[in-house]
Amino acid sequence: MLIGLIALVAHCNSSSTPTPQQTQADQAKAEQDRKQGLHCLSGWDGSNRSLVDEVKRQLRGPDSFEHIETDIQPEVNGKHSITMEYRARNGFGGMDVATAEGVVDHDTCEATLISTGD
Repeated sequence: MLIGLIALVAHCNSSSTPTPQQTQADQAKAEQDRKQGLHCLSGWDGSNRSLVDEVKRQLRGPDSFEHIETDIQPEVNGKHSITMEYRARNGFGGMDVATAEGVVDHDTCEATLISTGD
C-alpha cells in the first residue's frame, strides 16, 4: 500500500508541473487567441457582453433576446470587427433572426454597434 501511495504522489507531481515547452506553448496560444479577439468573447456562450447590451437597448422586447453566434475578426489598428447573430421578438409577437455588426476595442473589449438588420 505504501508503494502505491508513493507512486500516486510521484505521478501527480510529475503531471501537474508544466514543462517549459508546455508553458511557452500555452503562452503562444494565449497570445494568438488575444490577437484573434477571443479574449473579448464570453467563455460561456461566445458573445461579447458590450455588443449584447448595445443590441438590447434597441429592441422592443429586450427580454426576448437570444444569442445565437458571434464571429470576431483579428485585430486591425486596435479594433476587431464583430458580427453577432441573435433572435428577438418582433412587433407582431413572432421571433426574428437578425444580425448585428460592430467594432470592438482590443484593449477594453467595449463594442460600438454599427448596424442591425436581417
